[in-house]
Amino acid sequence: MILLCGAALNKTLYFSQKFEFDTLTKTLLGGLGIITMMLIPRYFYLRENKFLWWSPVVLEIIVAHIMLFVQMGAEYVTFKERMNQWKYDIMFQQQYETKEDVSETMLRD
Repeated sequence: MILLCGAALNKTLYFSQKFEFDTLTKTLLGGLGIITMMLIPRYFYLRENKFLWWSPVVLEIIVAHIMLFVQMGAEYVTFKERMNQWKYDIMFQQQYETKEDVSETMLRD
């Protein structure tokens, strides 16, 4: 369930035109946060009972989702700055766009 929620959250955040928090995004974030926190006691239970294969898998899922939350937080904080940089790059490209290709491959011919 946690992997499906994570995939749906990635789709709603990274493949949309706007970076906004709608109801689906809030629900998925909350659900993922709750499930991730619920997996922490499960990891300790598996580790204590010597489940050698499952405890690393659960730990990997916990760490991956915490890193996902950190990455989304960092992108949320820097999103406006990144948008301004993209606008500046587009303006620069449009201002200095040339019709002729003077790249290295064109110079070789």
